[in-house]
Amino acid sequence: MERVKGPYVSVIMAAYNSERYIGHSIRSVQQQSFENWELIVSDDCSTDGTPSTVEILRKADKRIRLLTSEDNHGPAVARNRAIEGASGRHIAFLDSDDIWFSEKLERQIDFARSKDAKFTCGLCNLVRDQADGTGYEDLRTTLHSPERLTYRRMLLNNYVQSPTAMYDSEAIGKQYMPLIRKRQDYALWLQILRLGHTCWCIQEPLALYRVGRKGSVSNSKVDAVRYNWRLYREIEGLSLPVSFWALANCIIRAPLRRRGVKA
Repeated sequence: MERVKGPYVSVIMAAYNSERYIGHSIRSVQQQSFENWELIVSDDCSTDGTPSTVEILRKADKRIRLLTSEDNHGPAVARNRAIEGASGRHIAFLDSDDIWFSEKLERQIDFARSKDAKFTCGLCNLVRDQADGTGYEDLRTTLHSPERLTYRRMLLNNYVQSPTAMYDSEAIGKQYMPLIRKRQDYALWLQILRLGHTCWCIQEPLALYRVGRKGSVSNSKVDAVRYNWRLYREIEGLSLPVSFWALANCIIRAPLRRRGVKA
């Protein structure tokens, strides 16, 4: 690997009322076999102990930075503040309730170099909170993704899970999330692919992805449909027929991925 000054990877983490989870997420970054990283936690005006939890960890590890906000603006604004302040060549993402496997960065960087890829991702294993609140339950389900993703293929479904996404900011410039309340990560992936890049997916799990934390399953499905539609029409500017085609594919393919089917 080439020698670099400063961190090679900037890890972007937006946080809001994540006191229960964020310590585990941060420690999964600290336990990486690849150590040349910085972690930028952008707290979106949490009302719990999230900032103080991060501050304790920051004092013990200078690779961690904490950005705070006096108002709640949503995850897109929080992530963009962190991206703006990032100094690493590669921009990676980790939500404040998800967990990386210890060799995630090392494996993904090697994979990106082997493919000469500017945008990469990996697979995720699903977990959910245990009923007693003491940990998480392994759902024994892996979210599968095609090895090669183009813009057209990504319209069929959001195949890139945030905790495995990483792009080369030196090659394609810093890319920011559109300022929408939800689906801003999906919008960013489409934005990068629309520039003509390809996303290569390493066919192995790199992270644990927590599900079931927000709302009921039925409400989540309704929100997904509504926000995908707005993304296709308002952000991507797709025609009505293409938007219907993309939305129908997402509705069909999303549950298949959760069943372990390579849809």
